[in-house]
Amino acid sequence: MRRFSLIIMLACMITPILAQFTGWTDADRLEIAVRRGVGEAFFNDNIRERARIAVVQVTARDRDFREFVRSGLQDELTNSEFVVIDRRNIERVIDELELQFGWEYDQNTTVRVGRLVNAQFIAIARVEGEGSFRNLNITVTNVETGAIAGSSRIRF
Repeated sequence: MRRFSLIIMLACMITPILAQFTGWTDADRLEIAVRRGVGEAFFNDNIRERARIAVVQVTARDRDFREFVRSGLQDELTNSEFVVIDRRNIERVIDELELQFGWEYDQNTTVRVGRLVNAQFIAIARVEGEGSFRNLNITVTNVETGAIAGSSRIRF
């Protein structure tokens, strides 16, 4: 796993340089940011292979960005040998919590959602900024302890 992590990190260092000198679109740069973010946030000693991960929240101004990041995270995590919990199950739990308790997202709520869907880790992603000053922030939280297990901030 360490060798794979090193390869991902090297690829992640080279691709932003290439992106500056090519005609890559926003979607291309966001896809690279998602790959880099997964590489930095998930490949560490705190998160083991085959861990059960729930992508519980993705925020961005643009709905297309939200969906792109959510599906990109799920694809990258699945391809990296993690077990990704089905989005529909997560949405059902969130809808039920909002209906019953009027809850809004915060750190405690997302950890509780992770427990209810039997996840070991939860992932929260945010796209912030505009134009060429955008960042993709990914935070991974251990459901059992509530501690942050990994994070990344990628400019794209």
